[in-house]
Order: sequence, then C-alpha cells, then structure tokens
Amino acid sequence: MDDSLAREVTGIAHDYRSGASALLRRALAVLRRASATGPASLERLSPMVCKAQPSMGALWNAVCAALGADDPVKTLDRFERETDRAEQAVIQVAARLLMEGGGALRLATCSASRTVASVVQAVGAQRTVRVACAEGRPIYEGRGMAAGLAAAGLVVDAYTDAGLGAALHSSDMLLLGADAVTGDWVINKAGSAQLAALAAELSVPVYVVASRDKFVPPGVAALLQLRQGHAAEVWDQPPHGVTVRNPYFERVPLTLVCAVLSDGGVLDTGQVVKTCLEADRPAAIARLTSLLAESP
Repeated sequence: MDDSLAREVTGIAHDYRSGASALLRRALAVLRRASATGPASLERLSPMVCKAQPSMGALWNAVCAALGADDPVKTLDRFERETDRAEQAVIQVAARLLMEGGGALRLATCSASRTVASVVQAVGAQRTVRVACAEGRPIYEGRGMAAGLAAAGLVVDAYTDAGLGAALHSSDMLLLGADAVTGDWVINKAGSAQLAALAAELSVPVYVVASRDKFVPPGVAALLQLRQGHAAEVWDQPPHGVTVRNPYFERVPLTLVCAVLSDGGVLDTGQVVKTCLEADRPAAIARLTSLLAESP
C-alpha cells in the first residue's frame, strides 16, 4: 500500500475540527486511490479509514459500498454524487418544516453542523430566526458556527455547553446534527443527549438533521465507536489521582427525537429503522468485520 495513503488516513484521524462532510470527502478520495491500486490495497486500507473516524456512519457506509462493489471506484464516485444531492435535499426538507407557522423562530443547537447551519440560514432568509449555540468545548467549534450564522445576518446567542439548557425554556425546538443514525439512536456531540432529555421534559420538540448516507444498518451500528479526544484538551496537567475524560460523541436515543429530517423526508422512528435496513450489505459488513479483527 502507498505510504501516502496511510499518511492521509492518519491526517483524517487527527482532524478534530472538520465536519462530517469534509471528512467524508477526504476518506472517499483515499478509498478511490486505494481501489485503483487493487482489491488488496482497498482491504488493507478499509479498517484504517473506519478506525480513523469510528463514530461517523457515512465513512463506514462508504467502506462497505466499496468492499461490496465489482467496480469500487465507480461505486465511490456514485456515493459522493448521491451524498452531495442528499445534503441539498435535507436542507430543503428541514427548511420547509421550519418555515411552518409565522412569527419569529427560536432554535437551540449543539456544537457545529454544516447542514444545520445551512438549514438555519435558508430559513433565516425568509423568517426571523434567533439561534442559541453552544460553544462546543473543548475545541470550541460551536463558536465558529455562531460567528458564521451571525455573519449571515441571524441573531445568535452563544452559550457555554453547560448553560445551553437555559435557552431551551424559550426555544421552539432543539435542532441537532448527527454523525450516524441507527434504528435505536443517533450519534452526535457529547452533551446532545442531556439537551434532548431536557427538551423532552420541557415539551420542546427535538429534530435531527441527517442525510441517508449516515443511516447505518445493525451490523455497522454494532461496530461504531464513540470517539474520545485528548485529555490535554481539557486539562493538560491534572493532579495525581485525577483521570481526565474527554468524550467527543454520545448516543441520543431516538425515543427523545420527534423526527429525523433527511433527504427521504420527515422520518419517524419506524421509517428510520426501515431506512437503516435499506443500507444493509451483509457480505461487505462481514468482510469488514473480519478485516477489523485482523488489523492491528
């Protein structure tokens, strides 16, 4: 395998700031290059790509699509085209829902999501929107999203992660992105589940925005891992006896979510389960599982 491919995968693994869409495109480029070299190169690289961003469902789906294809390069090209179209469709579906009703709309959101930001901007072009953004500790990616929304002309309130719950009392909805969607839960930034639980207690509807490339079947859901960040991002020199934990992602139960807004429409829990099953590739998932077990 080309050493440059391994270096690129390492770069993907060390990228803690880019969103899921940008990381997916980098991974697709690497998988295409490996596929062009031959099946052996693709099989050696596949578990490395999955381990690089183990919480991101679209990367796992892309790997499974390539492993199960007669022509992986064409399959990955199609996967990317479909993903691009899906993202635009998601924005339209979500924006249409958020345009219902009149008057000002107050939203709360956690961390940063390019898709969520695009939805909010589309709605803000036609309706007054006020957005409560969490800063996204420890690397503060939420600040970047807040700044971008403000630059687009929206009214933005920036909160600490712990303080965002205060905004839910006056919010019309909690709008979350997702790195993966399963039949039972979605993966998003740590803190999302607590916010969703509080929103449910306050009768504030929770919506998840995600394209279908992030919907994973049960076989892939069992392989996903919740990524951890470096402890030094939180506390670089903790005292003796203190172990620093820095979870980046967590699972949000679908029981807390009103609907997932996707390129397939506004999906309830049953429809989410069905959509995840449609992504099933048993032979490819079995091969990937074997490759993961063999990889260091």
